[in-house]
Amino acid sequence: MKLHLRNWIIGALLVLLTALTWNHRFEVSDHPLNATLINEELLAKAPEERRRHCSIQKTPDGEILHVERKEGGGNPTISISLGDLEDVHFIYFECDYRWTNISEHDNSWMLAQGIVSDTLSKGNLKHPPESMLFNGAGTRDWTELKLVRELTAPIKETHFNFSSRGKTGFIDLRNIRFSKVSERSWVPLACVLLMLGWITFAFHLLRRNGVSPTMRTGAASLLLITAAWVGVFPRTNTLLVPILGDFALVLPEIPEKPTIEAKPAATEKTLPSPPENVLQKKADSSDSRIKPHEKRPPSADKKPPKNKGVFSSKFFKFIHCSFWMHLPAFAALSWLWFLVTGQAKSWPFIVALAVLAEAISPLTLYGFDPKDIIDLVLNLLGVALGFMVWRQSGPTFRKLQQTFRAQKA
Repeated sequence: MKLHLRNWIIGALLVLLTALTWNHRFEVSDHPLNATLINEELLAKAPEERRRHCSIQKTPDGEILHVERKEGGGNPTISISLGDLEDVHFIYFECDYRWTNISEHDNSWMLAQGIVSDTLSKGNLKHPPESMLFNGAGTRDWTELKLVRELTAPIKETHFNFSSRGKTGFIDLRNIRFSKVSERSWVPLACVLLMLGWITFAFHLLRRNGVSPTMRTGAASLLLITAAWVGVFPRTNTLLVPILGDFALVLPEIPEKPTIEAKPAATEKTLPSPPENVLQKKADSSDSRIKPHEKRPPSADKKPPKNKGVFSSKFFKFIHCSFWMHLPAFAALSWLWFLVTGQAKSWPFIVALAVLAEAISPLTLYGFDPKDIIDLVLNLLGVALGFMVWRQSGPTFRKLQQTFRAQKA
């Protein structure tokens, strides 16, 4: 398959427009959690089980949330819980994290971790299909984390949990902030236009590669772009990250919190009432949740998010988290691809799809991992297996077609 310079330019332009649309997809919406503060007051009001072995350390670069095992039971952990999410569909989250001298425990999963969990409306705790923000052992320097969490179902609370579960070592967090973001009004139309552009581009390339007639070419184009949308572009995730840059967001300034070094009695007399943006605990001592101080009633013109992302979340967990599924998945896709195109020389398209499915890893939340090489090998083996099955089943399908046409005549 030969590509002329014009095709390379068109392809590069489509990639650029796709990346720009994705990075400009969201805008900040007004909500109390936009000014969430992680400070000593938060730790003082949080129940013990949500802030084991935690402290705020003041450094020249600002305050650091330090999580390190000390005397006492329980794993070192901090759980930041957010409520009042009735009209929230997307949450922007950012922080810097690092861990130092984390040694593995008897259980290999007991490392430095950042995990997302949810409390459903019935009160039960659940981890979404994609819940891991980061994990690791040893030492890692400051790393920037910026993402958008999609809430695919109505929940009562969401929890951002950070823990240092190794035998030794500690984890530090800084510059933690949350914001409610919403999809910009022009994004759905832009996505439709981009999808049409990609399908047209694929149609053009397939016709140049000899795939015909028009119905076959159109079906192959639609199959190729759909497979790329699901398997290549990081869309099936619920933890959305920017592509080659940052999300184009204008984040509101977080007002400085008055110092709390004075005595409690004096503080109560001299300081004004806490502002709306400070996390407070309810007066009811039985409520252990951390929520924005002043709850905002859900807007009358906005409805809670629907379960439209449930299928994609389950699909992500089934396909992307089970490495062995790469072989049968690409075998089935490859067989269907050659069945639709009807030509062996269309192999560069499906091979490119198998390669790009792993080459996109550095642009996702988890980055490149040696396991991606195994995934790539399984992808290519799946393509080869699907091709061989198609070649062997080709005569059988042609006989069935001839029989069907004869009966119809």
